[in-house]
Amino acid sequence: MGNAIRNPLLLLPSVAERFKFQQFYDSVVTGIREVDNDTNICFEPITFDFAFQTGFTHAPGGNKYKGKSILCYHYESPPVRSYKTMYAKLKDKKRLGIPVLMSEFGGDHGVRQIVEDNLQNYFYWQYKDFGKNFGNKGTFFSPKEEGGLGLVNPDGSLVEEEIPNIARTILHKTAGSLIKMNYRVETGHFNAVY
Repeated sequence: MGNAIRNPLLLLPSVAERFKFQQFYDSVVTGIREVDNDTNICFEPITFDFAFQTGFTHAPGGNKYKGKSILCYHYESPPVRSYKTMYAKLKDKKRLGIPVLMSEFGGDHGVRQIVEDNLQNYFYWQYKDFGKNFGNKGTFFSPKEEGGLGLVNPDGSLVEEEIPNIARTILHKTAGSLIKMNYRVETGHFNAVY
């Protein structure tokens, strides 16, 4: 975030994002675009920005790259566990004119429906292999222990109720502007309007 002793305002996520992260991402993306103009670039605000809009003023590398930029954010506890976080990122989506992706969360169906209803996408957070030492959570690659959030049972089978967290229908492209896209976890029903 920079030197918060010299400038305590850098402890405010939106200030650090505007004056440190924006410059960093602009520099990195400029280098990437010298050799690759096609790859989408995911970028993140400070992960403890709670329910505030980000300090970013444009997509990394400038507005000419906003069609290839995706603002990602985390929704997990700690540090962030409020629907206000998601609504703040929706304001960022509109303000910056770029897609938003909830890049980490644990299988909360209410969270998933807010994301679905607002044309976002999401990744489940436990694709990472932290090993059995990560509390009782289990991981995608190690067995789920009692009460954990892992995706694998001790016998090696998938935890059935977690499958909607890792498998769903989405549209990759449309022959027009996407107006609405929704996948209902409870029924498996998918609907898209474009």
